[in-house]
Amino acid sequence: AYGGLRSIVSIGAERMSRVLARPATVAAMRPTPLLEFRQVSRRWRTGMLGASTDILALSRASLTLHAGEVMAVTGAGGVGKSTLLLLAAGSVRSSAGEVRW
Repeated sequence: AYGGLRSIVSIGAERMSRVLARPATVAAMRPTPLLEFRQVSRRWRTGMLGASTDILALSRASLTLHAGEVMAVTGAGGVGKSTLLLLAAGSVRSSAGEVRW
């Protein structure tokens, strides 16, 4: 269902770590964020009743995006790229943490 999305945007742990490691002083000089994730996690339930399994698709992600900033989301299949975008769009709710628009 999100095949086209997968080809446009992806997220990788290494690249996301670099984005999240930006100095706090840069963020402090910017206006109110357009998008902010605070310790956001998302679990998906799979399987049938009685045999369901929870899959952790995103674990304690934190990021801040301000007007004019561009973020590349890259990574292998199954690392949470589509989940991150669905959360950012408000299409699904986080299992834990806070998403602010």
